[in-house]
This record gives sequence, structure tokens and C-alpha cells, in this order.
Amino acid sequence: MNARIGIVLISIIALTGCSAGAAKNAGFIRKPQRMSKPGDLPFQKVWVKAEKKYLKDYSELYVAPVSTDFVKRMSWWKEAVKDSNIKQRRDLERRLSELGSYTQKNIQRAFRQDPNKRFRIVSRPGSKTAILEMALVEIVPSNTALGALGIVPHPAAKLITKAGNNNYAAFEARIRDGGTKEVIASFADKENAPTRVVDTTQMSEYGPVRGIIDDWIEQFVKAANRKPGEIVSDPMFALKAF
Repeated sequence: MNARIGIVLISIIALTGCSAGAAKNAGFIRKPQRMSKPGDLPFQKVWVKAEKKYLKDYSELYVAPVSTDFVKRMSWWKEAVKDSNIKQRRDLERRLSELGSYTQKNIQRAFRQDPNKRFRIVSRPGSKTAILEMALVEIVPSNTALGALGIVPHPAAKLITKAGNNNYAAFEARIRDGGTKEVIASFADKENAPTRVVDTTQMSEYGPVRGIIDDWIEQFVKAANRKPGEIVSDPMFALKAF
């Protein structure tokens, strides 16, 4: 087979959409009914208080610790905890907590490194601060990595395999006014992990999920920097090498 033709065929076979179906309401957002599909942002559901649309009143961003508690309601997690020993349970808890910390720290890093300096990251919110509160509400990890690590018992591994033909993740988030603590925006999304020709992310249990989180963070920064009328789109297809 001609090498160029082979590369094209691999690309066609491996190319896949990022959408993982509609995000379900997990309960982190108090009034999910007021969210709807936006035409100008890359998330499945969004609500923004009209006069706060572009967050012009805010020059600072406080990123609250990212919650992972909703993940523990998923079937695979309940099965894993039920059938695991104390060490396995601690490993599961620690690794999930680390994923929340990864998300918080990388949001902070992305805005610190933003060339436009849209927000200054602060450790304490004030009147010019937008407070970002986020929860990872659904996660399907890599069954391959969890099995190799020996921290997920067989019944839970079967549930992950069933759910995880595509590793996916979902989040819910809200933005508060740093002075009044009023919720001025909420948004949610659910995505599949990008397809990779050689998927080295499967070597880490949350490797595929971190890829989704990294894409979300990039979208957060773009959304924060957009000008009135500008559309920030969600890439319809994703193919990565590794």
C-alpha cells in the first residue's frame, strides 16, 4: 500500500466526533432549566445574566477547588468501592481527588499564561473578581490502566468497559460575582476523549479524561477573551497522534 494512501485511510478510520451526547443535570447547578444551547460558545448548555454577558466588570478570577463528588454516584464507582479492599478504595479516592486538583491548577495556569492577561488569578475574591466554581460530574476512566494497576475489582471493570467504549467526561460550572456572591452564569458540557492513532493516554487511568479537561480549559480562555459578537466554536472532529 502506498504510504500516503495508508495515512489517509488511518485518518478516515480514526477520525471521530467529540460529542458524547447531552449532558444530564447532575445537581451542581441550582437552576438548570434556564440554561440552553448557545450559538456563540462551545458548550452544550449555557446561561448568562444579560448584563454580565462578557464579564466586563471583572478583571480577576478566583478558581475554587473542583468538586469530584458527583463522580461517586456513577455505577462503576459504586461497584468499585463496594468490592474493593481498603487500599484499593484509598487509591480510587486519591486518584479522583488528584484529577480535581489537576483541573483547578491547570485552569489557573492557563489564565496566568494567557497572552491577553484577561484575568489576574487571585487567592481571595473581591468586588472585581469572577468566582469560577466547577464540578466534574461524570467520568469514564481507562479500564486498561485501572486493570493493570489492580485497583478496580472485576465487576466494576466490566461496567467501565461497557460505559467506556469511548472515555468521556462531563462538567457543570457556575460563575459568581466576587462581591455579592450572586450566580451570574452557568454552563455544562459532556465530551468524548479525542481519538488517537496510537493511544498512549490509556496507560494512565485518567489520561483520556485529562485530554478532555485540557480542551475545556483552552475553551474557557478563548471564551473569556472573546469580543462582543465573536463566536467560540467547539471543534467537531478530533484526531491526535498520541
